[in-house]
Amino acid sequence: MRGSRRSAPTRVLVLVGALALLTAPVLASTPTAAAPGDTATPGSTTTPGDTTSTVPLSGTPTTLPTTTGEATAGTGTDAARVPGLVDHLRRVGQRLEFVLRASDLLDGEVIEGGSVTVLASDGATRARLAAQAVPLSGETPGSATTSSVVIALDVSRSLLAEDFRREKTAAVALVEKLPRSTRIGLVEIGSRARVVVGPTTDHDRVTAAIRDLDQQENTALYDAVAAAAGALGTEGVRTVVLMTDGRNVTDEDPASIDRTTAIRILERQRISLYAVAFGAKADRTTLGLLTRAGGGRVIEVADPAQLGTAFGTVGRTIGTQLLVHAEIPADLPTRLRGTQINLMVTATLRRTAAGTAGARTLTASAHTVLPTVSATEAAAAPLTPFTPPPPRFDVTPQILAVALGLLFLGVIVPTGFALGRMTRGSRPEAQITRRLSSYTLTGTAPKKVRVEEQVATGLGDNALTRSAVDLADRVVQGRGLEAKLSSRLEGASVPLRPAEWLLIHAGSAVVTGLLLVLLSGGSAGGLLLGLLLGGAAPWILLVVRQGRRERAFLAALPDTLQMLASGLRAGYSLPQALDALARETRPPISTEVNRALVESRLGMPVEDALAGVAARMGSRDFAWVVMAIRVQREVGGNLAQLLTTVAGTLRERERLRRQVRSLSAEGRLSAWILGLLPVVFAGYLMLARPDYIGVLFRSALGWVMVVLGVLALAVGVFWLAKVVRVEV
Repeated sequence: MRGSRRSAPTRVLVLVGALALLTAPVLASTPTAAAPGDTATPGSTTTPGDTTSTVPLSGTPTTLPTTTGEATAGTGTDAARVPGLVDHLRRVGQRLEFVLRASDLLDGEVIEGGSVTVLASDGATRARLAAQAVPLSGETPGSATTSSVVIALDVSRSLLAEDFRREKTAAVALVEKLPRSTRIGLVEIGSRARVVVGPTTDHDRVTAAIRDLDQQENTALYDAVAAAAGALGTEGVRTVVLMTDGRNVTDEDPASIDRTTAIRILERQRISLYAVAFGAKADRTTLGLLTRAGGGRVIEVADPAQLGTAFGTVGRTIGTQLLVHAEIPADLPTRLRGTQINLMVTATLRRTAAGTAGARTLTASAHTVLPTVSATEAAAAPLTPFTPPPPRFDVTPQILAVALGLLFLGVIVPTGFALGRMTRGSRPEAQITRRLSSYTLTGTAPKKVRVEEQVATGLGDNALTRSAVDLADRVVQGRGLEAKLSSRLEGASVPLRPAEWLLIHAGSAVVTGLLLVLLSGGSAGGLLLGLLLGGAAPWILLVVRQGRRERAFLAALPDTLQMLASGLRAGYSLPQALDALARETRPPISTEVNRALVESRLGMPVEDALAGVAARMGSRDFAWVVMAIRVQREVGGNLAQLLTTVAGTLRERERLRRQVRSLSAEGRLSAWILGLLPVVFAGYLMLARPDYIGVLFRSALGWVMVVLGVLALAVGVFWLAKVVRVEV
């Protein structure tokens, strides 16, 4: 009982939905009378647009009589009016262009091109547009509008053999009825939708393909709509003529599309669809939705003998389409310009067999927006002068002064210093002093200067480079940076002196600053950012290189100590074991051990030389090894056994260190991203949008926000660094 009570609302909803589906076709087929001045057309609706109207929507089912014969026109007013469709409405300059077609024509009835009239109205004011109509063909001269038709035929085995033959015969008759210039294609609806023939003007090829069709299982209806839309392309007036006796049936193919997707394809590509529904099993609800999506109609056929009549109705509708050009007059009322108006189109239908004008009138309507300026006003309007946008790079006196200052510091000062040194050395007094210096008490000083002048630098062997290095050397010694820079350079194995490295720092800062000044359009922020990046980049590279070298040293240290212990067990002395170690290992172990050997041969104790290696590598583990060697050499003992024990301990520490580094890799990556993202994004804004980020630096509140942001970033970086750093 509880389950039945819970399902009662569901049953009510299902009942309401079923009633809605059953009454929808009845409501859609209710006729509505329309006059030439009405703003809507029976069976069609339009959406307002600026230059192009949407495809009229029409899904009214039409049931053909079950007896053979042609329907006759009625004598009443409603029977004398035929609903029409305005399709592919667009504005080309001061001219409207659209396709006019009728929804229901009698056999032999066509739209008389000379009778087309076009009225523009907003409900209170009307204006007539001069209209010219020509038959629409596959390749209409002077227009980008073309006519293409794809015939989609149901080849499922639900059709009887005789009905399938009648379907093919009716399709062949449709091809023969259409103009020879119309591009026609063929799609078969079976287990899978397949494009048999792409749109072509070779109608004989299409006819032969229709006759060769064979029946298959299932009905891939929605896939056929997509295949037809793909074959039609995106240009011109495109129409799909679809015949089916059932609903969409596929073998759960994941590549198949659903009804919603098929409807969206028709709406997006603005393709008209005419559906011929044969038999009681045809899914008329789905066919009605498909025809409404792109504009068209559903034609219901109760008797298989009426398939030819149904296809004939579609053929008359497609074959009698007109391409209408309506000129917008220069004296069009102002109130009709720049606002949505109703475009009312009327035309006379003529019976070609009788040769006289028929009594029926075609009516259609659409919505559009006419241009606000007429062609005469546009031609008479004065030309406004074009003001180019301000240049991104505006050289102000301040920027010019900064650029000249950087150029002076980076080029002129080292050049002048080098030229001065060369000039002093070439004067006659200097040459005489240099020649007599060896015979005087001050002879060593000139000789020392002369020797220093001949020393090549790591940046080049020329007077200009040597002069720049000498200047940087004075700065390094004056600031007390030589010891710190030397330790860093030795730890990173960079073959440069501190003065030479400082010169690289200065050059990097100057070049990066000038580059970012150019990229940022001359902003001071770009200059500051360039100087900071250029100055920090060499130092960061040096620190990274030193860190990699230290990690490589620590990783190889256990095996190195094991080899050293093996040499001692073999009877080698400690210097001999170190010499063998330098030859057998790889950098950085080999280079550091070899340097320690050279220092010991020059008189330094081996323990002190090895302590220098530990200091350069920043390794506490190796410092403990050196301490153990000192203790052993003072108190005695088995050094090989001691080194073996230390090697085992260091190997376990290295394994644990690698494990911790692997586990904390994600945290370290997150810390780098969170720490660098604000800085990188702020730098990008300073280069790309300086006016946007400049608001922060033009008010007190902005500066407060900047300071708070920097402090918060610093605290966050410090916190993340402490979290992800694990000492082992």
